[in-house]
Amino acid sequence: MRPFRTLADPLFLAAVALYAVNRLALKPVWPNPFLHGQLNDLLCIPVWVPILVAVLRQAGLRTTDDPPGAVEIALPLVVWAGLFEVVLPRWDPHHFVADPADVAAYAAGALGARAFWETWYTGRPSPGAHPAPSSPPATGSSPSIATHRGGAR
Repeated sequence: MRPFRTLADPLFLAAVALYAVNRLALKPVWPNPFLHGQLNDLLCIPVWVPILVAVLRQAGLRTTDDPPGAVEIALPLVVWAGLFEVVLPRWDPHHFVADPADVAAYAAGALGARAFWETWYTGRPSPGAHPAPSSPPATGSSPSIATHRGGAR
């Protein structure tokens, strides 16, 4: 298994880059509701979980180099959704609006991040994903002609 690269993680870097492109180039010129509403929410977990993992490592509270586990992804998801979609809209309804679509985007980003990290760092698909087709067992000799034609051995 590869060690989780926290702030050098490819998903983290891609999510930060996409956030910057959206914020600086797309949103100012393209009035697309998804870009203005849910894209940043979709990127939330892929951006913040690696930062959280880096902080936990630095503080000595995380000693493994494994990719983030289900709890490390679900806990920030629940806290983020609860804070921004329940607590803050009740505390300051003029600046914060509860939106179930935001929670769906947080969750989709979390599920996508979990699947990516599990596959990228372990080489295994995450639970619930369809397994990759397996290759035929090695026999020590060259494959038969039937194998080359797609037939069975």
